[in-house]
Amino acid sequence: MSANTVIQKIQEKAQAQCDEIIENGKQKADAAREAILNDGKAKADGILEKAREDAAMLLRAGTQQASLDSKIDCLNHKHELLQKAKAEAKAKLLSSDAAQFCALRLKLAQENIHGDKMRLRVPEADKDKYTSAAFYKEATGGNGTLLAAMEQAASDAQGAPLTLTLDENDAPIDGGFLLCGETYDMDLSLDALLADVFEQHEKQIADCLFAAGKDAT
Repeated sequence: MSANTVIQKIQEKAQAQCDEIIENGKQKADAAREAILNDGKAKADGILEKAREDAAMLLRAGTQQASLDSKIDCLNHKHELLQKAKAEAKAKLLSSDAAQFCALRLKLAQENIHGDKMRLRVPEADKDKYTSAAFYKEATGGNGTLLAAMEQAASDAQGAPLTLTLDENDAPIDGGFLLCGETYDMDLSLDALLADVFEQHEKQIADCLFAAGKDAT
């Protein structure tokens, strides 16, 4: 074999090895590029998915907050309606005529005054109504005073006599009276009476008020 032939074969073998190295390098480069691209896509997909989850969470939170705000507004509106109804009821009681004034207090005496000796603390503006024979006659057509009639009504209700007097101190209320005794006191002011009525019949009152409010809106 000639020297030229040997050199040629060496060159061919070297070229083949170079081509193989280049091809291997290219394949590795392609694989690395593919891996980088896949990793980048995975990260991008992860970021996108996280963004979607965050957006969904914010949307749910916003919806829940909106629902909560709506419920709070509704409750506030209902509370306002109840307070308005209570204020209107009190205003009617305060403006009641003489007959209604006496009827309410006689009823309260029958249902609540018990014992031997009890005192009424009443608003200063109402004191004369309890002791004036003229006022009681105008209201009921009867004789005597409202205080005496309340004493009799309470005595009849409990089946035993009792003494009912006006306390010298004025009651710090604008309607109704405070009942004071040796063993117990009772708040029978209009505010306390209305609070009790609204508490006992809250559902019925609310149903009427809120239905009316809904129709009005």
